[in-house]
Amino acid sequence: MKFGVSFMFYCVTTILILSLVRDVESKEKRMCDFKKVYPGKCGINGVWTCFTNIMQLPNRPKNVPIRNFACSDIPNTPDRTCKYLYEC
Repeated sequence: MKFGVSFMFYCVTTILILSLVRDVESKEKRMCDFKKVYPGKCGINGVWTCFTNIMQLPNRPKNVPIRNFACSDIPNTPDRTCKYLYEC
């Protein structure tokens, strides 16, 4: 009898803990990245240049926080890649 009660208590407790963990994981926001190639090199203020270029895009996500702008030069070409993260 004690074993049966202990086993049932263990099962119920495990289910409650697992459902709580799932709720916490689902509240984390998923981040997607967006990349676009532009002419020219990054230079001194490449992040700011990427920011202004991306803000002028007509298809960028509206009313969504944008984070982590990055500018990187593409080797052996006169182009640069602008990248940012946004909430999906």
